[in-house]
Amino acid sequence: MSYRQSVRDIDKQVGGQRLNNRAPILRSKKRDGDGSHPRLKRAPRSLAGAVAYNVGWSLLEELKYAESEAWAGIAIQLDRAHVGAQNLLGNIALVRRRWTDAHQIFRLAATASSEPVLACNVARACMRLGRFAEAQEQVSVALQIDSEHPSAYALLATLHHLRDSPEAAELAKRAVDLEQSFTPLLVFALTRPASNPPAALDDALGALRQALDKTSPLDRELNFDFVVYALRVLEKMYGAKRTREAVLRSTSPVWDAFRQAITYLDQRGAPAQGPVVAAVVAAMSAPVPPKEQLLAAWAAGQSGAS
Repeated sequence: MSYRQSVRDIDKQVGGQRLNNRAPILRSKKRDGDGSHPRLKRAPRSLAGAVAYNVGWSLLEELKYAESEAWAGIAIQLDRAHVGAQNLLGNIALVRRRWTDAHQIFRLAATASSEPVLACNVARACMRLGRFAEAQEQVSVALQIDSEHPSAYALLATLHHLRDSPEAAELAKRAVDLEQSFTPLLVFALTRPASNPPAALDDALGALRQALDKTSPLDRELNFDFVVYALRVLEKMYGAKRTREAVLRSTSPVWDAFRQAITYLDQRGAPAQGPVVAAVVAAMSAPVPPKEQLLAAWAAGQSGAS
């Protein structure tokens, strides 16, 4: 289907509906940190733009990046003030590892809206670009808008953790108290103090299992490098056997490749099957320290569209 034909078809589908009937078309699901927040889904001036936007998000969640990008473009053509569609484009750039593109798109969206999730997404792009000071500024902006925004606290905890600050644990606890979703739970697991090993082990690996069970395929793709980092850090703190058992106990199909990789690492049997499993094996057995590996992986991401 061509770009223009898509626009015409959408107009035919929604053209006869009254504006006050727009709400049922908008999805209400709130996701952690990806920007498909309900308040970014307010019906725009163009109902057709709202439909295109939601189609775009559904395609992104299915990891169909090119199709998602096309529908985001349709949404913006139909409603140029559609901040949510701009944010969608930013997430597509982020999952494609185009950090600079993502930063520019999120910045543009954030200038048009005061939603805290937009400032958080700017911060995410900044972190991958190695601009931690700017990332912290953006998290502060998000918390000024909403002092109880869980993603902002999770990002702030991550920044403190990567700087070896003891405040990371308290901030991660605040994030998980506000919302027990993937990112807060993963950061909480990372930052549990190891001074009391039995309690810390239960807290950390329990949070890890919860995080894995709350993950979508998009969460995994957006956070692949950080998940590898988290598992390697937890292995160092609590041992490879117990950390890997926590992953193996997860029944979420999202982590099939990680479970296969862990089985290979534990048994050293036949060669790892498939490029994704092989990539996880290589990442989990890298000879460099976890933090160095994480920062190098972020630095290796594309700086712009290729």
